[in-house]
Amino acid sequence: MTTTSDAPTPVRPARRRRHARLIAAPTTPIGVCAEAAGEVYGPIAAVPPAQEGVAVEMLTCTRAALTAPLLLDMVHSEEDARRPDEVVREEAASRRTYAARCAPADAHDAVHLPARAGARCRCPPPGRAP
Repeated sequence: MTTTSDAPTPVRPARRRRHARLIAAPTTPIGVCAEAAGEVYGPIAAVPPAQEGVAVEMLTCTRAALTAPLLLDMVHSEEDARRPDEVVREEAASRRTYAARCAPADAHDAVHLPARAGARCRCPPPGRAP
């Protein structure tokens, strides 16, 4: 019997660097969020137990909440523009493997959620998987 290998394509150094940039991108928003949390919870932690109210500044938290998603989208867009051929190849691979990635979720739903007959996979659509 002859079989063909379904082994994944080896990870290339360029892909490793691309993924490293995408993983490193959230470090700035994470730092901003940590600072914002410190500005909110620092004063709360510093007050004596008998004190009822604490004034905190929420501007940094609001700013972080509004800018972090935009920053991450910008980084992702820049990376997509930098390597369009890789993006096309990865999206094609995602479309090819979509059904296989959804099969475990569909099987789980079929066994554990019989009341939801006809429910489909919770997997994200092919293209931009999380």
